[in-house]
Amino acid sequence: MTSSLRADIADPSLNMGFFSWNVQDNLLFGDDVFGEIYGFSNEELATGLAVEAILDRIAIEDRGRIAERVHHGIVSGTAGTLQYSVLGPNGTRIQVVSFGRCLRDVDGIPSLYTGTVMMASHAALAVAISPMEVHCQAALSIAQKEGRELTARYLSSALRSLGLTELA
Repeated sequence: MTSSLRADIADPSLNMGFFSWNVQDNLLFGDDVFGEIYGFSNEELATGLAVEAILDRIAIEDRGRIAERVHHGIVSGTAGTLQYSVLGPNGTRIQVVSFGRCLRDVDGIPSLYTGTVMMASHAALAVAISPMEVHCQAALSIAQKEGRELTARYLSSALRSLGLTELA
């Protein structure tokens, strides 16, 4: 599987995976970014997976809460935002944010649960309020990872001068 996650911070939606779950048939379909996050191949997602296969990739401590919230979304039809950890097949842990809603058919029966998922770090960039913030946040993250303390201080100062604070 080739990595479809992109480093382009100018458009964080490039790192957003899309999915649709046919609730009645219990088949979930997703795109390549969804597959990259959860560790499923494009072929598996094109033929559909039982939602239990997806739940198995969610960290054990998050599963009960996520199952409860998804059930509530199916029953109520309200949109929801979830944050949880996904465990990749190689043991990696990824913090993700998911947005979804269950759609109903003409008879009002829950039929499709559709939404998006992205790494939490990319989600934080996606909700940034300005291009300046996006770029300063990205530069600050790089400076911190590379141990460039002076650069990180200047970037933090720049964010504060814009009335913004750095991401947690």
